[in-house]
Amino acid sequence: LSKPRSPSQSLRLMRTAVGQWCCCCRHNAVHAAAAGSPGRVLRATNANAAEAARVLREGGVVAVPTDTIYGIAAHAGINDSVSRLWDLKGRPTTLPIAVAVHDVDAIARCARVEHLPQGLLHALLPGPVTVLLPRLEGKSAELASTLNPGVSTIGVRVPHDDFIRVVLAELKAPVALTSANASGASSTLAVDEFEHMWPNLDAVFDGGRIASGRSGSTIVDLTDAKADGTPWNFRVVRDGSALSPTVETVQKYGGVRSHE
Repeated sequence: LSKPRSPSQSLRLMRTAVGQWCCCCRHNAVHAAAAGSPGRVLRATNANAAEAARVLREGGVVAVPTDTIYGIAAHAGINDSVSRLWDLKGRPTTLPIAVAVHDVDAIARCARVEHLPQGLLHALLPGPVTVLLPRLEGKSAELASTLNPGVSTIGVRVPHDDFIRVVLAELKAPVALTSANASGASSTLAVDEFEHMWPNLDAVFDGGRIASGRSGSTIVDLTDAKADGTPWNFRVVRDGSALSPTVETVQKYGGVRSHE
């Protein structure tokens, strides 16, 4: 049998245990603060775009305004960052998350575009449209394996919003972007509408109230597009906020709407 501990021995052991907990807490606090201070709110200005890019580059998750609704974004090439989006949203991993890039030419870094009629993407974007395209695979792809695993397509946005486009240009990488609300809840148009999420975000960039509805972007499937001038089928996955102009534009480039 072991000898009973003296009061001084017990005190030393208790201090050691507390020290280990404190050390663990300090480590976690440093890890959490590595990208940013959780819950901090900054103005969505070009002056703060570099800070948003830094937080994303270091694996953080931020809230940003877009041209339709507020979104939460993570570096699309960092597995842990993308995984945090699923957790923050409480979103089933069977529901894909789109990505955003800073301009139309950057779409080719995460999706195949050679099958598209020339000029189509520039006619649709930037704007409140998500184009669904074949996902780019292989060494040249810039998307994390945790982003929509097993899904052969990828939704891509080029938002018509100055702040997020400056952030993306500074980051020089795509971001995984989803709406700033719990899965199944209403989309948000102002930062106070998702205040309950702030403590779990590394930064919130406030661009004021967005003058839009809550329907989000129009999602159009362009995976069957053809560049040879022959008719091809496209599908509207979500009506969103730009349905009519999106359909009209795609039809001008040979698309025939499928209502499957």
